[in-house]
Amino acid sequence: MKEQLIESAVAGASRYLLSGKIRVSLDRNPLVSIEFNTGSAILTLEDRHNIQKLYRAIPKSGDRFSNIKGLANILKRKNYLLQIRDDKDLLIELGKGVHSITGDLKVKVLKIRRYLKDE
Repeated sequence: MKEQLIESAVAGASRYLLSGKIRVSLDRNPLVSIEFNTGSAILTLEDRHNIQKLYRAIPKSGDRFSNIKGLANILKRKNYLLQIRDDKDLLIELGKGVHSITGDLKVKVLKIRRYLKDE
């Protein structure tokens, strides 16, 4: 059921978000920007401090990887690529054209840990 909801959201969004850029702020501080092109989106994390606060607020669960893997499979079926980056590096890539040991999902674990680590 959850996968069907995600799939319908991805299908709807991918039809209407062909190109353009969206910026999201939290408490007037930039949080993320999302750049859409036909068949792909690049989500760039803008404010490391706010991302860290948001990450700490997300409930931790054992099935988080399977949820992300399910989203990667949906994106691949919809012929869509999503990249999540910080200002320097690719952190996560999922969907169309991704080749990894985990299938349609590429996770740069060390870069993510470095990004989320307090300085």
